[in-house]
Amino acid sequence: MMNSEDQAMIEPGIGLFQVQASERILLLSSGPTARILAGRFLARKKRTRPYPARIYRMKRNQVEIDLVGPAMGAPIAGMVLEQLISGGARKIIVLGFAGSIDPSLKIGDLVLVKEAISDEGTTQNYFPDLKTVLASEALLAATASEMGLRGEKIQAGNVVSTDGFFRETREKIERFRRQGAIAIEMELSALYAIARYRGVELLGMAIISDEMFGGKWNSGFKSPKLIWSLLRAGEMALSVLSK
Repeated sequence: MMNSEDQAMIEPGIGLFQVQASERILLLSSGPTARILAGRFLARKKRTRPYPARIYRMKRNQVEIDLVGPAMGAPIAGMVLEQLISGGARKIIVLGFAGSIDPSLKIGDLVLVKEAISDEGTTQNYFPDLKTVLASEALLAATASEMGLRGEKIQAGNVVSTDGFFRETREKIERFRRQGAIAIEMELSALYAIARYRGVELLGMAIISDEMFGGKWNSGFKSPKLIWSLLRAGEMALSVLSK
């Protein structure tokens, strides 16, 4: 039980931050990916919104699911997640992009994120001494099973979440690799921490958008592989959420 000293001055679920959400959420890091998947799966935009994101609502197997985005970067993604949880969200899959620091991971590959290492500033506001945070074991197992049934290559591992998109230096990349990370992204350690703090299930799925191993940056942000991977990953995530 939260004590009075831990009570925040601004709580989610009041005033501007009040939203009605479905119990099951597909959270997208960028606005364009949210719009692409909303169009692909015939989800309808709702007037209610977790500031500053949008909600697109659909049904799969008679189960109501919200597609929500954008939620990019730990502070904003955390703010959106808090509002969704206060509005009723309990099972969340996050679908975003990551840069590979492992030669075995190529542009377009999909990674199930088992554990996220914090190199961002949001996590410490929930757990000051926590450096790594685990995904929901139940969602991880369910998503791996779904991928196996579809014949998808199952790649699972740890990522680092960082605030410094333009400060991913060679020294940092080597340090992250020593910590056991295979990719870098911007949100998941904070989202895992918030999910743990609030007692909900959350799993991150990361599509490899660029490569940072080998001493140089190889961008795949314009690669058709990303759209194809996004559609496949979105379909698998919705299948898991609808069961």
